[in-house]
Amino acid sequence: IYDRIAYNHIADGMVFEQCTGLKDKNGKLIYEGDILDNISIDEQYEVRWDEDTARFCCITDNEIYDFDNFDVTAFEVIGNIHENKDLLK
Repeated sequence: IYDRIAYNHIADGMVFEQCTGLKDKNGKLIYEGDILDNISIDEQYEVRWDEDTARFCCITDNEIYDFDNFDVTAFEVIGNIHENKDLLK
Protein backbone atom coordinates (compact mmCIF):
# COMPACT_ATOMS: atom_id res chain seq x y z
CA ILE A 1 0.00 0.00 0.00
CA TYR A 2 1.49 3.32 -1.05
CA ASP A 3 -0.33 6.55 -0.18
CA ARG A 4 -3.55 4.58 0.42
CA ILE A 5 -3.34 3.00 -3.05
CA ALA A 6 -2.13 -0.51 -3.85
CA TYR A 7 1.20 -0.02 -5.59
CA ASN A 8 2.64 -2.70 -7.89
CA HIS A 9 6.32 -1.80 -8.27
CA ILE A 10 6.98 -4.80 -10.53
CA ALA A 11 4.46 -3.68 -13.16
CA ASP A 12 6.01 -0.23 -13.59
CA GLY A 13 9.62 -1.46 -13.44
CA MET A 14 10.51 0.14 -10.11
CA VAL A 15 12.47 -1.90 -7.60
CA PHE A 16 12.64 -0.97 -3.92
CA GLU A 17 15.96 -1.64 -2.22
CA GLN A 18 16.74 -1.73 1.48
CA CYS A 19 19.53 0.49 2.80
CA THR A 20 22.28 -1.35 4.70
CA GLY A 21 23.02 1.70 6.86
CA LEU A 22 26.67 1.54 5.72
CA LYS A 23 28.53 4.07 3.56
CA ASP A 24 31.22 3.54 0.93
CA LYS A 25 34.55 5.41 0.72
CA ASN A 26 32.78 8.43 -0.82
CA GLY A 27 30.14 8.59 1.90
CA LYS A 28 27.43 7.16 -0.38
CA LEU A 29 24.88 4.90 1.30
CA ILE A 30 25.08 1.23 0.31
CA TYR A 31 21.82 -0.47 -0.70
CA GLU A 32 20.76 -4.04 -1.36
CA GLY A 33 21.48 -4.71 -5.04
CA ASP A 34 24.42 -2.30 -5.24
CA ILE A 35 27.65 -3.36 -6.88
CA LEU A 36 30.73 -2.53 -4.84
CA ASP A 37 34.23 -2.27 -6.28
CA ASN A 38 37.34 -3.07 -4.27
CA ILE A 39 40.02 -1.38 -6.37
CA SER A 40 42.92 -2.78 -4.33
CA ILE A 41 42.16 -6.35 -5.48
CA ASP A 42 40.12 -5.57 -8.63
CA GLU A 43 37.05 -7.45 -7.45
CA GLN A 44 33.35 -6.56 -7.51
CA TYR A 45 30.70 -7.62 -5.02
CA GLU A 46 26.92 -7.65 -5.12
CA VAL A 47 25.16 -6.58 -1.93
CA ARG A 48 22.40 -8.98 -0.90
CA TRP A 49 20.25 -9.83 2.08
CA ASP A 50 21.10 -13.29 3.40
CA GLU A 51 17.98 -15.00 4.77
CA ASP A 52 20.01 -17.66 6.60
CA THR A 53 21.98 -15.18 8.73
CA ALA A 54 19.44 -12.32 8.61
CA ARG A 55 22.01 -9.74 7.54
CA PHE A 56 23.42 -7.99 4.51
CA CYS A 57 26.40 -9.61 2.81
CA CYS A 58 28.64 -9.29 -0.25
CA ILE A 59 28.59 -11.96 -2.93
CA THR A 60 31.21 -12.66 -5.58
CA ASP A 61 31.88 -15.85 -7.54
CA ASN A 62 29.17 -17.58 -5.50
CA GLU A 63 31.09 -16.88 -2.29
CA ILE A 64 29.29 -15.07 0.51
CA TYR A 65 31.22 -12.59 2.64
CA ASP A 66 29.94 -10.90 5.77
CA PHE A 67 30.27 -7.11 5.97
CA ASP A 68 31.98 -7.66 9.33
CA ASN A 69 35.00 -8.97 7.39
CA PHE A 70 35.36 -5.79 5.32
CA ASP A 71 36.22 -2.17 5.87
CA VAL A 72 33.42 -0.81 3.64
CA THR A 73 35.16 2.56 3.49
CA ALA A 74 37.65 0.85 1.14
CA PHE A 75 34.82 0.06 -1.31
CA GLU A 76 33.03 2.23 -3.84
CA VAL A 77 29.45 1.86 -5.11
CA ILE A 78 29.80 1.66 -8.91
CA GLY A 79 26.22 0.78 -9.82
CA ASN A 80 23.47 -1.70 -9.07
CA ILE A 81 22.35 -5.05 -10.46
CA HIS A 82 19.15 -3.60 -11.91
CA GLU A 83 20.83 -1.04 -14.13
CA ASN A 84 24.46 -2.23 -14.40
CA LYS A 85 24.52 -6.06 -14.21
CA ASP A 86 27.47 -6.05 -16.65
CA LEU A 87 29.69 -4.46 -13.98
CA LEU A 88 29.95 -7.83 -12.22
CA LYS A 89 32.93 -9.65 -13.73
